[in-house]
Amino acid sequence: MAPGHRHRGTAPRANSLSRVAHLQRPLTDYTRSNFHITNSGMVNPALLDHVLTVTTADRVIFSTDYPFQQPTRDEITAFLGHFASEEDRRTFSSANAAALFGLDV
Repeated sequence: MAPGHRHRGTAPRANSLSRVAHLQRPLTDYTRSNFHITNSGMVNPALLDHVLTVTTADRVIFSTDYPFQQPTRDEITAFLGHFASEEDRRTFSSANAAALFGLDV
């Protein structure tokens, strides 16, 4: 199953609220189209895997949380290796932020 579509039981429960609230789309659709998630400097593959269960790589943005999280270049490189493709790595590393903030990079 593609990333963003594995929900470990979360999506069905969230989407049941959509019906109760009489939303036009499933709640998970609103989440995927209205939120970006940052890694806050945490380069833990388990956290990446979890976030990709509720959204896709095009909604995840690299960030730091200086001075609290200070990953090394090697840790960041290793973390980027957990993305499914070079395109997902580029998207996470810079393209998502550039698109969100209207920057030309």
